[in-house]
Amino acid sequence: MEKARFKWDDVTIILTRPTSTMDHDQGDVARKRRRLSDQEPDRVQIRAESSKLRECSRYFEACMSERWMSEQMQGEFYLVAHTEVRFYRECFTRMYSPCAEIVSVDDCIQLLKVASQIQYDEVMDIGVRYLASVPWSEEEEEQVRSFYASGQLYTTESTSDLCRRLQVDSNGEERQRKLLGLLYSMLSRSLEGASSNTLKSRRKSQEVFTVAFNAVVGASGPGKIRKLQPAALDLVTGDLKNTLNSIKNGCQEEAMLLQQTGKVCWLFSTLRGARSAQKLVEIVLRDGDIAPLLQSKFQCLVGRRKTIERSWAKMIICTIFQDVLSGQLFLKTAERLALFRRWNWILTADNFKPETPLSSTLLFRFIMGLPYAEQEEIFRSWLSSQDDPAHQADYDLSDVHSMWVKHLISQAEKRTDTHLLLDPF
Repeated sequence: MEKARFKWDDVTIILTRPTSTMDHDQGDVARKRRRLSDQEPDRVQIRAESSKLRECSRYFEACMSERWMSEQMQGEFYLVAHTEVRFYRECFTRMYSPCAEIVSVDDCIQLLKVASQIQYDEVMDIGVRYLASVPWSEEEEEQVRSFYASGQLYTTESTSDLCRRLQVDSNGEERQRKLLGLLYSMLSRSLEGASSNTLKSRRKSQEVFTVAFNAVVGASGPGKIRKLQPAALDLVTGDLKNTLNSIKNGCQEEAMLLQQTGKVCWLFSTLRGARSAQKLVEIVLRDGDIAPLLQSKFQCLVGRRKTIERSWAKMIICTIFQDVLSGQLFLKTAERLALFRRWNWILTADNFKPETPLSSTLLFRFIMGLPYAEQEEIFRSWLSSQDDPAHQADYDLSDVHSMWVKHLISQAEKRTDTHLLLDPF
């Protein structure tokens, strides 16, 4: 005998509170409160159109199929509420307009819980596409990962996009390692772009690198980004060495020389801004060839000559000298002597006046940080050069020398050591 067919125009969906054994999110208070609240009755009824339910939901299609039908059946279906009632209403409304706006990651996840429960494939696919395409906050990423791990997200056409975004084939440590690799690659590319022949590209790359480098080197929290700091510093020092070699070995054209020497100043400024200029300064000061080479090349420059000269003068004079005295750079005696001896030509020469000249007081304080023997050698060499036009110094230490002599006298007057009084020499 053929089974009777039972059809109705409307059905009632009855939402009930979950029991502890049916709780998919045990222990998560934030998610539990999304289910039927204390202000909602134990059962909530939602009216729906049967034809739409069968068309859109595989779950309701199975429930309403012929093998489930009997003349005694009521047009009621019970669902355990896994989220707020409003998301059930929204899901059923989307049977008429599936591509309605989704306003947030959190709302999307709650909607997907309903779509998964009733096997509404179209909304599942739309929701997954949304999650895969919008940026996540740290909290939202945790929500998405938790939902994925719950098993409620079954396979749709777009699930693979979300899986790739979540990197589900990697654990947390592997994902962190990939992220650090991406950051390092970005630093490397932007540093490479900082040598571009195109001014616009060069400036943009420098801007990107500066922001990223400062963030990496300045990180002080518990995050793994601190592991990238040594590699980032090595990347910069390696590029600096290559740039200095390029200046020494190749830069015959004025434009290229200006670009390469300007890059050194930019690197120094970037590292100094991140309080990481120590290594760069050591490399420059230990290079015995770069100072006399630049002195010779700068003398031959035309065009933008003053700009690059002032940049180097500012870097050497107004920054390195000051940073040594202010406790931001820590140089050995040999390195401080190299700074003075190799770069003294840039101190006060007419062609190399910086915007803010090195004051006599600052230079005096710098020299006083050297042993007495080195102090005497500096001033003796300068005094000797005054009588030799062929080797006359490019710098004037008259004021500094006077301050030095007064200081020695002052120190001698303060000495009360008996052996000095009896035999000062």
